[in-house]
Amino acid sequence: MTLIAVSLAMVTAPVFELLLKIPVWDLQRAYWAPAWLMPVVALGSVQLFPVTLHFARRTGRMHGRLARKMLVSG
Repeated sequence: MTLIAVSLAMVTAPVFELLLKIPVWDLQRAYWAPAWLMPVVALGSVQLFPVTLHFARRTGRMHGRLARKMLVSG
């Protein structure tokens, strides 16, 4: 769930910064990402989303195999 939220936040970060003029990091002071980094962030997040879904699918399959073996052997 965390990687999905990170990938969606990375997709919306360029929109917030460039179009709405809202900084992404606003702790004590506002941090603005450089303009050259925006396409890299957007492309990285587009790639991170399916990787996250494949990771969740693989984890679920491994969990199912482990459960099946424990039920059959017990």
